Amino acid sequence: MVEEEEKSSQVLYNRLVVSRFDWQWLAPHPRLSLLESRYVWIPDGEDWGGLNDRHVVLPRKWADLYWGGWQLLVDGAAGKLVQQAAAPQILSPDDPHLRSVVEFSSERWLAARLRSS
Repeated sequence: MVEEEEKSSQVLYNRLVVSRFDWQWLAPHPRLSLLESRYVWIPDGEDWGGLNDRHVVLPRKWADLYWGGWQLLVDGAAGKLVQQAAAPQILSPDDPHLRSVVEFSSERWLAARLRSS
């Protein structure tokens, strides 16, 4: 989608700002000039063992990793990343029923992709 827009407008983006449609803004978005442009900016919270996937400000060069999760799965290139994202989590060391739970979420999958590069 971004590449199509860049081609049709003949403008190359250097940063992207994306929010999920169900994200609610309770205050104005921080000015981009306050956010260092070489970093991926993701809000704290709602990360479910990974990275919050509800809003992001990221350099353009990270877009394929951020949105490319499905393609990695389809191409079969995601093996190690899926293993990392679905690694067992110790929820409660004292309760044998909660000792090791394998949890896979979009937030953990996002974290594995971004941390891979």
